Amino acid sequence: MKKLLIIAIAGLLFASCEKDEKEKTESDIIVKEYGEDYTLDLMKTGRNNPDTLYLDVNDDGCFDVMATLYHSSNPEPWKSFYPADSNVFIALGNMHEGLFYGDEICESTRWENDFFTWLENGYNDEVYVAVKFDTDTSVNYGWILPCVNQKPQEYQTMSIVKTAYCKTNGKTIFAGQEE
Repeated sequence: MKKLLIIAIAGLLFASCEKDEKEKTESDIIVKEYGEDYTLDLMKTGRNNPDTLYLDVNDDGCFDVMATLYHSSNPEPWKSFYPADSNVFIALGNMHEGLFYGDEICESTRWENDFFTWLENGYNDEVYVAVKFDTDTSVNYGWILPCVNQKPQEYQTMSIVKTAYCKTNGKTIFAGQEE
C-alpha cells in the first residue's frame, strides 16, 4: 500500500512540474495568420472606391484596425491603416514608411491616432505596421504584416499575412517577434 501511495504522489508531482514547464514556455504573444480572405484588390472595387479589411489584432472579438487600399493621385495606390477604436494607435515609422523586421515597438515609437498611410518606396523587404492599445489600465503593443503584390500601376493587391499582440502590459516588442 505504501508503494502505491508513493507512486501516486510521485505521479502527481511529475504532472505538476510538467504543467509548470508548459506555463513557463507559453508565449505571451498572440500571433494570427490570415489567408486569401484578407486580400484587398483595386480591380474588384474600381479606381476611386477603397477596399477595406477589418482586423482584430488583440483577439478580443472587436475590430481594432481598418486596412484600406485605394487609388490616389500618386503613381501607386495608397495602403492605409486606421484605428477602429479610440484606444488604438498606429505607428508611422520613419517618413511614413512603416517598420522593418526587428524594429522596436514601444512607448517612444511615433504613434498616431488618426491614420497611417504607407506608400511603396522601392523597398523589397517586409514592412510592418505597429499597433498600440492604450487604456486607463494598460498599454500593449502589436504589429501587422501586410504584403503588397506589385502589379502594373492601376492594378495592385495588398493582403494581410500576420498580426501579433503582446499580452504583457507595457512590454516592448519587435516587428516580426512571435515569441
